Amino acid sequence: MKLPKSKYSEYISLRNSDIIPSWSIKPVSTNVYEAITPNKLNIQLSNNINDTFSSIDTPQYQSTMLWYHSLSWLRIIFNKYYDYEFVNNFIDIYYNFLNSQESQIIFDTLTSRDHLVAEQIRNLTYFLVQEDNKFFNKKKARSILLTLIDWAIQPSNIANNNHGMMLASSLLHTPLFLNIDPLLENNIINLASKRLIEIIKSAFDAYGLCNENTPAYQKFYIKFLKQQICELLFLKEYEPRYSVIADELDDIMKIAQHTLDLIALPNGTLPPFGDGNLSSQTMANQLDYAEFYSLDSGFYSIKHKRFRSRYFSMKCGYSSTTHKHSDDTSIFYWYDGIPIITDAGFLNYDWKDPCNVLVKSQRGHSGAFYYKYDHFYPIALYQDGSSEKSRILSHMIVNKEGNLTIIKGSVTIDHVYHVERTVQFSHLNNILITDRFRVEEDSRYIEKCARFLIPSEHKIEKHEGFLLISNDKFILKLIYKSGNVVIKKGVIRNSIPYGGWIVKTPFKSLQECNTIEIFLDKDENFLVINLLLEELE
Repeated sequence: MKLPKSKYSEYISLRNSDIIPSWSIKPVSTNVYEAITPNKLNIQLSNNINDTFSSIDTPQYQSTMLWYHSLSWLRIIFNKYYDYEFVNNFIDIYYNFLNSQESQIIFDTLTSRDHLVAEQIRNLTYFLVQEDNKFFNKKKARSILLTLIDWAIQPSNIANNNHGMMLASSLLHTPLFLNIDPLLENNIINLASKRLIEIIKSAFDAYGLCNENTPAYQKFYIKFLKQQICELLFLKEYEPRYSVIADELDDIMKIAQHTLDLIALPNGTLPPFGDGNLSSQTMANQLDYAEFYSLDSGFYSIKHKRFRSRYFSMKCGYSSTTHKHSDDTSIFYWYDGIPIITDAGFLNYDWKDPCNVLVKSQRGHSGAFYYKYDHFYPIALYQDGSSEKSRILSHMIVNKEGNLTIIKGSVTIDHVYHVERTVQFSHLNNILITDRFRVEEDSRYIEKCARFLIPSEHKIEKHEGFLLISNDKFILKLIYKSGNVVIKKGVIRNSIPYGGWIVKTPFKSLQECNTIEIFLDKDENFLVINLLLEELE
Protein backbone atom coordinates (compact mmCIF):
# COMPACT_ATOMS: atom_id res chain seq x y z
CA MET A 1 0.00 0.00 0.00
CA LYS A 2 3.01 2.34 -0.02
CA LEU A 3 2.56 5.57 -1.92
CA PRO A 4 4.67 5.55 -5.11
CA LYS A 5 7.10 8.45 -5.57
CA SER A 6 5.30 9.41 -8.77
CA LYS A 7 2.35 10.45 -6.58
CA TYR A 8 4.33 12.49 -4.05
CA SER A 9 3.64 15.84 -5.70
CA GLU A 10 -0.11 15.13 -5.76
CA TYR A 11 -0.01 14.15 -2.11
CA ILE A 12 1.86 17.36 -1.23
CA SER A 13 -0.80 19.40 -3.04
CA LEU A 14 -3.49 17.56 -1.12
CA ARG A 15 -1.78 18.16 2.21
CA ASN A 16 -1.03 21.82 1.52
CA SER A 17 -4.71 22.42 2.29
CA ASP A 18 -4.33 21.00 5.81
CA ILE A 19 -6.10 22.90 8.56
CA ILE A 20 -3.10 24.56 10.24
CA PRO A 21 -3.79 27.28 12.82
CA SER A 22 -2.00 30.55 12.24
CA TRP A 23 1.65 30.92 13.21
CA SER A 24 3.83 34.00 12.84
CA ILE A 25 7.50 33.02 12.43
CA LYS A 26 10.59 35.03 11.48
CA PRO A 27 14.33 34.27 11.65
CA VAL A 28 16.45 36.29 14.08
CA SER A 29 19.82 34.54 13.76
CA THR A 30 21.32 31.25 12.60
CA ASN A 31 19.13 28.38 13.80
CA VAL A 32 16.95 30.73 15.85
CA TYR A 33 13.44 31.91 15.03
CA GLU A 34 10.96 34.06 16.89
CA ALA A 35 7.38 32.86 16.76
CA ILE A 36 3.90 33.76 17.82
CA THR A 37 1.93 30.59 18.42
CA PRO A 38 -1.70 30.08 17.32
CA ASN A 39 -2.70 30.92 20.91
CA LYS A 40 -0.82 34.26 20.59
CA LEU A 41 2.19 33.51 22.82
CA ASN A 42 5.71 34.67 21.93
CA ILE A 43 8.20 31.79 21.99
CA GLN A 44 11.65 31.03 20.58
CA LEU A 45 12.35 28.17 18.18
CA SER A 46 15.83 26.74 17.89
CA ASN A 47 17.63 23.47 17.26
CA ASN A 48 17.27 22.60 20.91
CA ILE A 49 14.12 21.44 22.65
CA ASN A 50 12.57 24.46 24.35
CA ASP A 51 12.48 23.41 28.01
CA THR A 52 11.46 26.80 29.41
CA PHE A 53 7.74 25.98 29.50
CA SER A 54 6.21 25.49 32.94
CA SER A 55 2.76 24.20 33.86
CA ILE A 56 2.75 26.84 36.60
CA ASP A 57 4.21 29.91 34.90
CA THR A 58 3.60 29.51 31.16
CA PRO A 59 0.39 31.26 30.03
CA GLN A 60 -2.09 28.86 28.43
CA TYR A 61 0.34 26.03 29.12
CA GLN A 62 -1.76 23.30 27.50
CA SER A 63 -2.28 25.16 24.21
CA THR A 64 1.31 26.36 24.11
CA MET A 65 2.73 22.87 24.59
CA LEU A 66 0.34 21.43 22.02
CA TRP A 67 1.44 23.84 19.30
CA TYR A 68 5.14 23.69 20.09
CA HIS A 69 5.29 19.89 20.07
CA SER A 70 2.92 19.55 17.10
CA LEU A 71 5.91 20.22 14.79
CA SER A 72 3.64 22.20 12.46
CA TRP A 73 6.01 25.16 12.70
CA LEU A 74 8.70 23.05 11.04
CA ARG A 75 6.56 23.02 7.88
CA ILE A 76 6.55 26.82 7.84
CA ILE A 77 10.32 27.04 8.25
CA PHE A 78 10.70 24.38 5.53
CA ASN A 79 8.34 25.96 3.00
CA LYS A 80 8.79 29.67 3.70
CA TYR A 81 12.45 29.96 4.64
CA TYR A 82 13.84 26.84 2.90
CA ASP A 83 15.89 26.11 5.99
CA TYR A 84 16.20 22.43 5.25
CA GLU A 85 19.24 21.90 7.46
CA PHE A 86 17.40 23.31 10.48
CA VAL A 87 14.42 21.02 9.93
CA ASN A 88 16.53 17.88 9.44
CA ASN A 89 18.65 18.65 12.50
CA PHE A 90 15.58 19.24 14.63
CA ILE A 91 14.20 15.83 13.65
CA ASP A 92 17.42 14.29 15.04
CA ILE A 93 17.00 16.22 18.27
CA TYR A 94 13.32 15.40 18.55
CA TYR A 95 14.00 11.69 17.99
CA ASN A 96 16.34 11.71 21.00
CA PHE A 97 13.88 13.76 23.03
CA LEU A 98 10.98 11.42 22.27
CA ASN A 99 13.00 8.47 23.53
CA SER A 100 13.96 10.21 26.77
CA GLN A 101 12.35 10.15 30.18
CA GLU A 102 11.97 13.94 29.93
CA SER A 103 9.42 13.61 27.12
CA GLN A 104 7.27 11.23 29.14
CA ILE A 105 7.27 13.61 32.10
CA ILE A 106 6.19 16.48 29.84
CA PHE A 107 3.56 14.55 27.91
CA ASP A 108 2.05 13.26 31.15
CA THR A 109 1.15 16.87 32.00
CA LEU A 110 -0.88 17.33 28.80
CA THR A 111 -4.65 16.91 28.70
CA SER A 112 -4.82 16.65 24.89
CA ARG A 113 -2.04 14.26 23.96
CA ASP A 114 -4.35 12.62 21.40
CA HIS A 115 -4.62 15.94 19.55
CA LEU A 116 -0.86 16.40 19.82
CA VAL A 117 -0.07 12.95 18.39
CA ALA A 118 -2.51 13.55 15.52
CA GLU A 119 -0.69 16.78 14.64
CA GLN A 120 2.71 15.10 14.91
CA ILE A 121 1.70 12.22 12.64
CA ARG A 122 0.25 14.52 9.98
CA ASN A 123 3.32 16.75 9.96
CA LEU A 124 5.78 13.87 9.79
CA THR A 125 3.92 12.16 6.93
CA TYR A 126 4.02 15.50 5.10
CA PHE A 127 7.83 15.56 5.38
CA LEU A 128 8.18 11.95 4.20
CA VAL A 129 7.06 12.91 0.66
CA GLN A 130 9.49 15.80 0.30
CA GLU A 131 12.48 15.48 -2.03
CA ASP A 132 15.34 13.49 -0.50
CA ASN A 133 17.85 16.31 -1.02
CA LYS A 134 15.60 18.66 1.00
CA PHE A 135 14.36 16.31 3.69
CA PHE A 136 16.94 13.58 4.11
CA ASN A 137 16.21 12.53 7.69
CA LYS A 138 13.41 10.15 6.71
CA LYS A 139 14.75 7.19 8.67
CA LYS A 140 14.49 9.08 11.97
CA ALA A 141 11.11 10.51 10.94
CA ARG A 142 9.77 6.99 10.32
CA SER A 143 11.12 5.84 13.69
CA ILE A 144 9.30 8.70 15.41
CA LEU A 145 6.18 7.82 13.45
CA LEU A 146 6.28 4.22 14.65
CA THR A 147 6.58 5.41 18.26
CA LEU A 148 3.55 7.64 17.81
CA ILE A 149 1.52 4.87 16.17
CA ASP A 150 2.35 2.54 19.04
CA TRP A 151 0.87 5.09 21.46
CA ALA A 152 -2.14 5.87 19.27
CA ILE A 153 -3.40 2.31 18.86
CA GLN A 154 -3.35 1.52 22.57
CA PRO A 155 -6.84 0.94 24.04
CA SER A 156 -8.84 4.12 24.71
CA ASN A 157 -6.26 6.49 23.21
CA ILE A 158 -8.55 7.35 20.27
CA ALA A 159 -11.06 9.26 22.39
CA ASN A 160 -14.66 9.91 21.44
CA ASN A 161 -14.17 13.61 20.57
CA ASN A 162 -12.68 15.79 17.84
CA HIS A 163 -9.16 14.99 19.10
CA GLY A 164 -9.82 11.29 18.61
CA MET A 165 -11.29 12.07 15.20
CA MET A 166 -8.10 13.86 14.16
CA LEU A 167 -5.97 11.02 15.53
CA ALA A 168 -7.94 8.35 13.64
CA SER A 169 -7.70 10.41 10.47
CA SER A 170 -3.95 10.82 10.75
CA LEU A 171 -3.47 7.08 11.30
CA LEU A 172 -5.12 6.28 7.96
CA HIS A 173 -2.17 7.95 6.21
CA THR A 174 0.60 6.05 7.96
CA PRO A 175 0.51 2.74 6.00
CA LEU A 176 1.45 4.69 2.86
CA PHE A 177 4.90 5.47 4.25
CA LEU A 178 5.96 2.52 6.39
CA ASN A 179 7.18 -1.01 5.74
CA ILE A 180 5.29 -2.72 8.52
CA ASP A 181 3.87 -6.14 9.22
CA PRO A 182 0.63 -6.71 7.24
CA LEU A 183 -1.19 -7.63 10.45
CA LEU A 184 -0.21 -4.32 12.05
CA GLU A 185 -1.16 -2.44 8.89
CA ASN A 186 -4.55 -4.13 8.81
CA ASN A 187 -5.05 -3.38 12.51
CA ILE A 188 -4.27 0.31 11.98
CA ILE A 189 -6.70 0.61 9.05
CA ASN A 190 -9.52 -1.28 10.77
CA LEU A 191 -9.15 0.54 14.07
CA ALA A 192 -8.74 4.01 12.58
CA SER A 193 -11.58 3.71 10.06
CA LYS A 194 -13.95 2.21 12.63
CA ARG A 195 -13.22 4.89 15.22
CA LEU A 196 -13.34 7.71 12.66
CA ILE A 197 -16.90 6.82 11.61
CA GLU A 198 -18.01 6.23 15.21
CA ILE A 199 -16.60 9.52 16.44
CA ILE A 200 -17.98 11.65 13.62
CA LYS A 201 -21.43 10.08 13.89
CA SER A 202 -21.42 10.72 17.64
CA ALA A 203 -20.22 14.30 17.13
CA PHE A 204 -23.75 15.35 16.14
CA ASP A 205 -27.01 14.96 17.98
CA ALA A 206 -30.16 13.50 16.43
CA TYR A 207 -31.00 16.92 14.96
CA GLY A 208 -27.67 17.34 13.16
CA LEU A 209 -26.24 19.80 15.70
CA CYS A 210 -22.63 19.43 16.81
CA ASN A 211 -22.43 18.14 20.39
CA GLU A 212 -19.67 20.61 21.27
CA ASN A 213 -22.00 23.50 22.14
CA THR A 214 -20.34 25.79 19.61
CA PRO A 215 -21.40 26.74 16.04
CA ALA A 216 -17.72 27.34 15.24
CA TYR A 217 -17.08 23.65 15.93
CA GLN A 218 -19.96 22.71 13.61
CA LYS A 219 -18.03 24.58 10.92
CA PHE A 220 -14.78 22.93 12.02
CA TYR A 221 -16.29 19.46 11.56
CA ILE A 222 -17.64 20.38 8.12
CA LYS A 223 -14.25 21.72 7.03
CA PHE A 224 -12.57 18.62 8.43
CA LEU A 225 -15.05 16.33 6.64
CA LYS A 226 -14.47 18.04 3.29
CA GLN A 227 -10.73 17.67 3.67
CA GLN A 228 -11.07 14.09 4.91
CA ILE A 229 -13.26 13.08 1.96
CA CYS A 230 -10.73 14.54 -0.49
CA GLU A 231 -7.92 12.63 1.20
CA LEU A 232 -9.83 9.35 1.27
CA LEU A 233 -10.77 9.64 -2.40
CA PHE A 234 -7.07 10.08 -3.15
CA LEU A 235 -6.04 7.21 -0.90
CA LYS A 236 -8.70 4.75 -2.09
CA GLU A 237 -6.47 3.89 -5.06
CA TYR A 238 -4.18 2.18 -2.54
CA GLU A 239 -6.82 0.98 -0.07
CA PRO A 240 -10.33 0.27 -1.48
CA ARG A 241 -11.91 0.37 2.01
CA TYR A 242 -11.37 4.12 2.06
CA SER A 243 -14.01 4.64 -0.64
CA VAL A 244 -16.75 3.31 1.65
CA ILE A 245 -15.59 5.58 4.48
CA ALA A 246 -15.67 8.61 2.15
CA ASP A 247 -19.28 7.87 1.16
CA GLU A 248 -20.39 7.62 4.80
CA LEU A 249 -18.65 10.86 5.70
CA ASP A 250 -20.24 12.66 2.76
CA ASP A 251 -23.72 11.79 4.03
CA ILE A 252 -22.88 13.14 7.48
CA MET A 253 -21.37 16.31 6.03
CA LYS A 254 -24.49 17.20 4.03
CA ILE A 255 -26.68 17.03 7.16
CA ALA A 256 -24.14 19.03 9.19
CA GLN A 257 -23.99 21.75 6.54
CA HIS A 258 -27.77 22.02 6.38
CA THR A 259 -27.93 22.43 10.16
CA LEU A 260 -25.22 25.08 10.10
CA ASP A 261 -27.20 27.02 7.51
CA LEU A 262 -30.20 26.92 9.85
CA ILE A 263 -28.42 28.11 13.02
CA ALA A 264 -26.11 30.70 11.43
CA LEU A 265 -26.95 34.38 11.57
CA PRO A 266 -28.97 35.77 8.64
CA ASN A 267 -25.81 37.12 7.00
CA GLY A 268 -24.15 33.67 7.10
CA THR A 269 -21.77 34.49 9.97
CA LEU A 270 -21.74 32.57 13.24
CA PRO A 271 -23.07 33.59 16.68
CA PRO A 272 -20.68 33.68 19.70
CA PHE A 273 -21.89 30.59 21.56
CA GLY A 274 -19.68 28.20 23.54
CA ASP A 275 -16.03 28.40 22.56
CA GLY A 276 -16.75 30.66 19.61
CA ASN A 277 -16.97 34.35 18.75
CA LEU A 278 -18.89 36.50 16.33
CA SER A 279 -17.26 35.78 13.00
CA SER A 280 -16.62 38.37 10.34
CA GLN A 281 -16.51 35.81 7.55
CA THR A 282 -19.51 34.16 5.93
CA MET A 283 -19.51 30.55 7.14
CA ALA A 284 -22.92 29.33 5.96
CA ASN A 285 -25.52 29.89 3.28
CA GLN A 286 -27.63 32.98 3.91
CA LEU A 287 -31.30 32.29 4.61
CA ASP A 288 -34.06 34.87 5.04
CA TYR A 289 -35.98 32.54 7.34
CA ALA A 290 -35.09 29.48 9.42
CA GLU A 291 -36.16 27.98 12.73
CA PHE A 292 -34.21 25.28 14.52
CA TYR A 293 -34.67 23.34 17.74
CA SER A 294 -32.63 20.55 19.28
CA LEU A 295 -34.14 18.80 22.28
CA ASP A 296 -30.91 16.82 22.72
CA SER A 297 -28.62 19.85 22.98
CA GLY A 298 -31.11 22.29 24.49
CA PHE A 299 -30.83 24.89 21.75
CA TYR A 300 -33.39 26.99 19.87
CA SER A 301 -32.88 29.64 17.20
CA ILE A 302 -35.02 31.57 14.77
CA LYS A 303 -34.11 34.11 12.11
CA HIS A 304 -36.19 36.05 9.66
CA LYS A 305 -36.19 39.22 7.63
CA ARG A 306 -38.99 41.77 7.91
CA PHE A 307 -37.72 45.25 7.06
CA ARG A 308 -34.38 44.21 8.55
CA SER A 309 -32.90 40.80 9.49
CA ARG A 310 -33.06 39.59 13.05
CA TYR A 311 -32.05 36.49 15.01
CA PHE A 312 -32.98 35.16 18.44
CA SER A 313 -31.74 32.11 20.31
CA MET A 314 -31.90 30.46 23.69
CA LYS A 315 -29.66 27.84 25.25
CA CYS A 316 -30.64 25.49 28.07
CA GLY A 317 -29.32 21.94 28.17
CA TYR A 318 -26.47 19.95 26.66
CA SER A 319 -25.79 16.62 25.01
CA SER A 320 -22.09 16.86 25.93
CA THR A 321 -20.06 19.04 28.28
CA THR A 322 -17.39 19.61 25.63
CA HIS A 323 -16.85 23.39 25.29
CA LYS A 324 -19.92 23.89 27.48
CA HIS A 325 -20.20 27.27 29.18
CA SER A 326 -22.40 28.18 32.16
CA ASP A 327 -24.96 29.44 29.68
CA ASP A 328 -28.20 27.67 30.61
CA THR A 329 -31.24 29.98 30.16
CA SER A 330 -29.07 32.45 28.20
CA ILE A 331 -30.50 34.33 25.24
CA PHE A 332 -28.92 36.07 22.24
CA TYR A 333 -30.67 38.80 20.27
CA TRP A 334 -29.20 40.12 16.99
CA TYR A 335 -30.57 42.84 14.75
CA ASP A 336 -29.37 43.91 11.29
CA GLY A 337 -25.76 42.85 11.74
CA ILE A 338 -25.33 43.86 15.39
CA PRO A 339 -25.94 41.97 18.66
CA ILE A 340 -28.27 43.74 21.07
CA ILE A 341 -28.09 41.09 23.81
CA THR A 342 -25.00 38.92 23.57
CA ASP A 343 -22.66 36.25 24.99
CA ALA A 344 -19.14 37.13 26.08
CA GLY A 345 -17.56 34.76 23.55
CA PHE A 346 -14.37 32.68 23.68
CA LEU A 347 -11.03 33.84 25.13
CA ASN A 348 -8.82 30.77 25.61
CA TYR A 349 -8.67 27.24 27.07
CA ASP A 350 -6.77 28.08 30.27
CA TRP A 351 -9.01 27.27 33.24
CA LYS A 352 -6.54 29.02 35.55
CA ASP A 353 -6.94 32.34 33.75
CA PRO A 354 -9.48 34.45 35.73
CA CYS A 355 -10.43 36.36 32.56
CA ASN A 356 -11.28 33.05 30.91
CA VAL A 357 -13.30 32.00 33.96
CA LEU A 358 -15.20 35.28 33.67
CA VAL A 359 -16.35 34.77 30.08
CA LYS A 360 -17.21 31.07 30.49
CA SER A 361 -19.03 31.48 33.78
CA GLN A 362 -22.53 32.87 34.32
CA ARG A 363 -20.98 36.35 34.27
CA GLY A 364 -20.37 35.96 30.54
CA HIS A 365 -23.97 35.13 29.58
CA SER A 366 -27.42 36.70 29.37
CA GLY A 367 -29.56 34.43 31.51
CA ALA A 368 -31.37 33.91 34.81
CA PHE A 369 -28.86 33.04 37.52
CA TYR A 370 -28.20 32.47 41.20
CA TYR A 371 -25.43 34.92 42.06
CA LYS A 372 -23.61 32.43 44.28
CA TYR A 373 -22.59 30.40 41.22
CA ASP A 374 -21.14 33.35 39.31
CA HIS A 375 -17.52 32.41 40.01
CA PHE A 376 -17.63 28.76 38.92
CA TYR A 377 -15.77 27.52 35.86
CA PRO A 378 -18.17 25.27 33.89
CA ILE A 379 -16.25 22.05 34.51
CA ALA A 380 -16.90 22.48 38.24
CA LEU A 381 -20.64 22.30 37.56
CA TYR A 382 -21.15 20.18 34.45
CA GLN A 383 -20.14 16.56 34.01
CA ASP A 384 -21.01 14.02 31.33
CA GLY A 385 -22.73 10.84 32.37
CA SER A 386 -25.32 10.20 35.03
CA SER A 387 -27.18 12.88 36.96
CA GLU A 388 -25.20 11.94 40.07
CA LYS A 389 -21.99 13.24 38.46
CA SER A 390 -23.22 16.62 37.27
CA ARG A 391 -24.12 19.39 39.70
CA ILE A 392 -26.35 20.98 37.05
CA LEU A 393 -29.24 19.32 35.24
CA SER A 394 -30.86 21.35 32.48
CA HIS A 395 -33.19 20.90 29.54
CA MET A 396 -35.44 22.79 27.17
CA ILE A 397 -38.77 22.23 25.46
CA VAL A 398 -40.40 24.25 22.67
CA ASN A 399 -44.13 24.38 21.99
CA LYS A 400 -46.37 26.17 19.51
CA GLU A 401 -49.81 27.59 20.23
CA GLY A 402 -51.05 29.05 16.98
CA ASN A 403 -48.60 31.82 16.05
CA LEU A 404 -47.13 31.83 19.56
CA THR A 405 -43.74 30.18 20.20
CA ILE A 406 -43.14 29.11 23.81
CA ILE A 407 -39.62 28.13 24.91
CA LYS A 408 -39.19 26.77 28.40
CA GLY A 409 -35.77 26.10 29.93
CA SER A 410 -35.37 24.40 33.31
CA VAL A 411 -32.24 24.22 35.47
CA THR A 412 -31.53 22.44 38.77
CA ILE A 413 -28.26 23.06 40.64
CA ASP A 414 -27.09 20.78 43.45
CA HIS A 415 -30.65 19.36 43.69
CA VAL A 416 -31.62 22.51 45.61
CA TYR A 417 -31.63 25.56 43.36
CA HIS A 418 -34.16 25.66 40.54
CA VAL A 419 -34.58 28.17 37.70
CA GLU A 420 -37.23 28.13 35.02
CA ARG A 421 -37.12 30.62 32.15
CA THR A 422 -40.06 30.85 29.75
CA VAL A 423 -39.77 32.90 26.57
CA GLN A 424 -42.84 33.67 24.46
CA PHE A 425 -43.25 35.54 21.19
CA SER A 426 -45.24 35.60 18.00
CA HIS A 427 -42.85 38.14 16.49
CA LEU A 428 -39.33 39.07 17.53
CA ASN A 429 -40.33 42.70 18.05
CA ASN A 430 -42.21 41.64 21.19
CA ILE A 431 -40.59 39.03 23.43
CA LEU A 432 -41.94 38.13 26.87
CA ILE A 433 -39.54 36.53 29.39
CA THR A 434 -40.68 35.01 32.68
CA ASP A 435 -38.10 33.80 35.22
CA ARG A 436 -39.07 31.65 38.21
CA PHE A 437 -36.68 30.74 41.02
CA ARG A 438 -37.26 28.08 43.66
CA VAL A 439 -34.92 27.07 46.50
CA GLU A 440 -35.32 23.88 48.55
CA GLU A 441 -34.05 23.35 52.10
CA ASP A 442 -32.34 26.74 52.40
CA SER A 443 -33.89 29.57 54.40
CA ARG A 444 -31.02 32.00 53.78
CA TYR A 445 -31.42 34.89 51.37
CA ILE A 446 -29.98 33.90 48.00
CA GLU A 447 -29.35 36.62 45.43
CA LYS A 448 -31.10 35.99 42.13
CA CYS A 449 -30.88 38.02 38.96
CA ALA A 450 -31.65 38.23 35.28
CA ARG A 451 -28.53 39.33 33.42
CA PHE A 452 -28.18 40.93 29.98
CA LEU A 453 -24.85 41.65 28.28
CA ILE A 454 -25.19 44.70 26.02
CA PRO A 455 -22.40 45.77 23.62
CA SER A 456 -20.93 49.10 24.73
CA GLU A 457 -21.73 50.85 21.43
CA HIS A 458 -25.42 50.86 22.39
CA LYS A 459 -26.83 53.68 24.49
CA ILE A 460 -28.70 52.73 27.69
CA GLU A 461 -31.17 55.00 29.46
CA LYS A 462 -32.61 54.04 32.84
CA HIS A 463 -36.23 54.96 33.65
CA GLU A 464 -38.73 53.90 36.30
CA GLY A 465 -39.68 50.31 35.45
CA PHE A 466 -37.90 50.15 32.11
CA LEU A 467 -34.63 50.64 30.23
CA LEU A 468 -34.10 51.97 26.72
CA ILE A 469 -31.29 50.36 24.71
CA SER A 470 -30.69 52.07 21.40
CA ASN A 471 -28.55 52.96 18.43
CA ASP A 472 -29.36 54.63 15.09
CA LYS A 473 -31.31 51.58 13.84
CA PHE A 474 -33.48 50.58 16.80
CA ILE A 475 -34.80 51.28 20.26
CA LEU A 476 -35.23 48.25 22.52
CA LYS A 477 -37.49 48.88 25.51
CA LEU A 478 -36.71 46.45 28.33
CA ILE A 479 -39.65 46.52 30.75
CA TYR A 480 -39.33 44.83 34.15
CA LYS A 481 -42.26 44.41 36.52
CA SER A 482 -40.20 44.27 39.71
CA GLY A 483 -36.67 44.07 41.01
CA ASN A 484 -33.70 46.40 41.30
CA VAL A 485 -31.54 47.24 38.31
CA VAL A 486 -27.75 47.53 38.40
CA ILE A 487 -25.73 48.40 35.29
CA LYS A 488 -22.06 47.40 35.30
CA LYS A 489 -19.31 48.21 32.82
CA GLY A 490 -15.68 47.14 32.97
CA VAL A 491 -15.68 46.20 36.66
CA ILE A 492 -12.23 45.38 38.09
CA ARG A 493 -11.66 43.53 41.36
CA ASN A 494 -8.17 42.91 42.71
CA SER A 495 -6.74 44.12 39.37
CA ILE A 496 -8.73 41.45 37.50
CA PRO A 497 -11.73 41.98 35.16
CA TYR A 498 -14.80 40.82 37.06
CA GLY A 499 -18.01 41.87 35.30
CA GLY A 500 -19.10 43.95 32.32
CA TRP A 501 -16.62 42.43 29.86
CA ILE A 502 -16.77 40.46 26.61
CA VAL A 503 -14.00 39.07 24.40
CA LYS A 504 -12.38 41.50 22.00
CA THR A 505 -9.69 39.26 20.51
CA PRO A 506 -9.46 35.48 21.16
CA PHE A 507 -6.32 34.42 23.07
CA LYS A 508 -5.56 38.08 23.69
CA SER A 509 -7.93 40.63 25.19
CA LEU A 510 -11.31 41.65 26.58
CA GLN A 511 -13.34 44.77 26.01
CA GLU A 512 -15.92 46.51 28.15
CA CYS A 513 -19.63 45.93 27.72
CA ASN A 514 -22.69 47.06 29.66
CA THR A 515 -24.10 44.34 31.88
CA ILE A 516 -27.66 44.85 33.08
CA GLU A 517 -28.56 42.88 36.21
CA ILE A 518 -32.11 42.87 37.53
CA PHE A 519 -32.02 41.59 41.11
CA LEU A 520 -35.16 40.13 42.61
CA ASP A 521 -36.36 41.52 45.89
CA LYS A 522 -35.67 39.35 48.94
CA ASP A 523 -39.11 37.75 49.12
CA GLU A 524 -39.69 37.49 45.37
CA ASN A 525 -39.04 34.48 43.18
CA PHE A 526 -40.77 35.65 40.05
CA LEU A 527 -39.63 38.16 37.41
CA VAL A 528 -41.36 39.25 34.19
CA ILE A 529 -39.41 41.07 31.47
CA ASN A 530 -40.78 42.37 28.18
CA LEU A 531 -38.50 43.21 25.23
CA LEU A 532 -40.14 45.61 22.76
CA LEU A 533 -38.16 46.48 19.64
CA GLU A 534 -38.89 49.64 17.69
CA GLU A 535 -37.22 49.76 14.29
CA LEU A 536 -35.99 53.18 13.15
CA GLU A 537 -36.12 54.29 9.53
